[in-house]
Amino acid sequence: MAWCDGCDVFVEAKGERGEQCPTCGTKLDIADAAFEDDTKPPWHFWLIFVALCGYLFWRVIEFFL
Repeated sequence: MAWCDGCDVFVEAKGERGEQCPTCGTKLDIADAAFEDDTKPPWHFWLIFVALCGYLFWRVIEFFL
C-alpha cells in the first residue's frame, strides 16, 4: 500500500515508482520494502538449523552402529 501525503490516507497502488494519488494527484510515497527484499533470517534460526542438522547427522550415524 502506498501513502498519500496530501490526503493522509493509504491508497491502493500498483507498486510503480512515481505513481500519483487518484484523488489529489500528488506523488505517492511507496515504501522501499516493496521493491527490495534484503532481509536475512535471525541468528536463532541458524542456531536451530545447525542443531537440527547435528541431531539428524547423529541419528544417521546411530542407525548404522
